[in-house]
Amino acid sequence: MENNIKKEMDKIEIPAELHQRSVLGVQKAKQQLAGQRDGSGMGMKRLWQGIGGVIAASALVFALMMAVEPGLASSVKGYFKDIVNGRGAVTGTEYRQATDEIKVELGEPDMNAENAVVPLTVTILHGTSVPYREIEVVSLGEFTIVGSSGEMLDDKEVTVQAITDQDYSFEIRDSSKLLSEAIPDDNSSKKFQARLIIPRDIFERNHHLALRIHSFYGHKKGDAPLEIKGEWEAQIKLQES
Repeated sequence: MENNIKKEMDKIEIPAELHQRSVLGVQKAKQQLAGQRDGSGMGMKRLWQGIGGVIAASALVFALMMAVEPGLASSVKGYFKDIVNGRGAVTGTEYRQATDEIKVELGEPDMNAENAVVPLTVTILHGTSVPYREIEVVSLGEFTIVGSSGEMLDDKEVTVQAITDQDYSFEIRDSSKLLSEAIPDDNSSKKFQARLIIPRDIFERNHHLALRIHSFYGHKKGDAPLEIKGEWEAQIKLQES
């Protein structure tokens, strides 16, 4: 894994100006550290400022690599990020880059006169780890159905139907997109299921369809919903006529 990441990093071209600033930052920190050893009288405040500059430059390089190389970003483990309003105040928390931590699967569509019913299974692979171990309920966030022709249905045109009816002791935002908890395949994962009710006519106009999910929400009593962001895609199998 580490070797693969290193190979991908070596392929990325960092702009010359950004590279030069990073090099200068490192050199400056080295000089300041050397001065500290020689008793030049540099205060600890200036020392930490130099180190902070190096860290900031490194973070900038890393952020640039994530933007230039999405494939590398997908190999990075999920992380928390504060939600900040226009005044700079923290109003909540979201969990990002969870693509590799959640598995999305679709079953065969069941066609009726007006709609297709497609089984959806969502598996949290590390259900005993933060933040998933705290989650009691899962709902779909933003998603789209995309056809081979480019036709698209958003999450307002597709109905999410939970497998079982269950009452919860707390109010759940977006309760219309709830998934039902199912028995997981092992003790470390969590599994949730639902049915997607999709207008039948989109199947008739496309050779294939794909479900693209951009976020989930994790819910727990007494806590605000946690938005879990990533990029998941699963193909909807079309029945042969």
